[in-house]
Amino acid sequence: MNRSLRSLLCITLVCAGSLTLSAQTVDYVVKPGETLYSISRACGITTEQLRTLNPRMGETLYAGQTLNVPARAREDGCKCMYEVERKETVYSIARRWGVSEDELRAANPTIKKNKVKKGEWLCIPYSAQERQARRQQETAEQQRAAEEAAEQAKRISPINVAVILPFDLSSATPSNEGLKMLDFYEGFLLAVDELKGQGVSVNVYAYDEQGSGTAAMARVTAQPMMPYMHLIIGPLRQENISPLADFAKRRGIPLVVPFNTGAALTAGNPLLFQVNTPANALYDRVYDLLLPRLREGNIVFVEADDGKRQVAFIDGLQNRLTRAGITYQSVHSATIMEADSFVTALSNERTNILIPSSNAQNAFQSIVRRIEAAPDYAAYRFRLFGYPEWQTFSAANKASMRKYHATFFATFYTDATSSASKTFAQTFKRWFRREQFPSYPLYGEHGYDIGQFFLTGIDQWGTDFVDNQSSVDVSALQLPLRFARQNDSGGFTNTSVRLIDM
Repeated sequence: MNRSLRSLLCITLVCAGSLTLSAQTVDYVVKPGETLYSISRACGITTEQLRTLNPRMGETLYAGQTLNVPARAREDGCKCMYEVERKETVYSIARRWGVSEDELRAANPTIKKNKVKKGEWLCIPYSAQERQARRQQETAEQQRAAEEAAEQAKRISPINVAVILPFDLSSATPSNEGLKMLDFYEGFLLAVDELKGQGVSVNVYAYDEQGSGTAAMARVTAQPMMPYMHLIIGPLRQENISPLADFAKRRGIPLVVPFNTGAALTAGNPLLFQVNTPANALYDRVYDLLLPRLREGNIVFVEADDGKRQVAFIDGLQNRLTRAGITYQSVHSATIMEADSFVTALSNERTNILIPSSNAQNAFQSIVRRIEAAPDYAAYRFRLFGYPEWQTFSAANKASMRKYHATFFATFYTDATSSASKTFAQTFKRWFRREQFPSYPLYGEHGYDIGQFFLTGIDQWGTDFVDNQSSVDVSALQLPLRFARQNDSGGFTNTSVRLIDM
């Protein structure tokens, strides 16, 4: 299609006036897919007028057919073609169509001495305002087309994902570790299936993490599809992370390490995403969440000698309390059963917040026993604060946890009573004919949450995912993901942590 017809296809207004067979015409060859209506609209005339100019055209058009069309309709810059009526002048026509006389004359060099004749065909040009509007519209359309082209260039479809974990496939009877890894992979597949239902195309390649070190990872990265991955998930073993991270960095592939908590994991690896938060970063975030709750309470640390004292956490929390001007007391577990020692530490005016130094179930239960052995314990208000490990024995101690308003911090937590978790568990069992391996975390949900976050992000942002990962917003079953870059040259660490109130 030539330039004039392309511009005329945008015509929305057709000039009034009757068509005469004496009007100057030119040949027009019908192109595949064109209709009587599309050609008449492009030429600025009605279908009846086009039929009048072509009395032998027949009822249907066919590609290659030659038609007569008004000559000036094919000239660039005409809003439409207009047949001059009786007694009309250049002035009246220009006024009628909202253009200046100079604009009308410039578009029609055949006008002599400012006169027009009845039956003469004139090109009605776009006014200056209309030309400006058209230029702005064309610029906007060009910009929009460029943006769409750029977005399309960034889009990744299908998304190729490698999952590299020790599935223990060579064993006749899989180990517990192998079962957990299989759960993770199958949970990831459920996320893939759900996203495919939303139009996201994903190819998943699973590789068994056999052995340790550079040679073991070299066998995996030598697989034919590995250079074409858009995301790599794994490995499990600490010694395999560095060689796999080096490969991912060279290829520009985001690497998700789903389990390891090493403090220096992201250093020098700008494309590495560490899902499990290192303790030092985790504790600072917990302190930020916890201090507003502790400020008005009577804080009592219960020290234990069971070998499970959470030294870094307790020392860090006490240091933060001191810097914030919040007082606290300490009672040793060896003397907690002594009524005077324990009751002396309590307040009957403020809520007593008891924090064991140990994360063990026995430490929790000994505090509960001491509370209930204290004289008139019902006269006091209590809250217990603890650790992620508390969720492993929360079911067996549910009554006590609720009675004393227990709270613990966690990066992952599954509410088995929620409709989302119930639905996932049912779907998992229906697909794989078994329950998830009973562990903390639930590895099936772990894989699902990671799949939802990263596949959604890559689908939304394509090659710009890493720079825009903070914009990804998906609901998690047990593992909320909120990543922050640790430094300019390092990768990302999950900063999400919650206080779970029982």
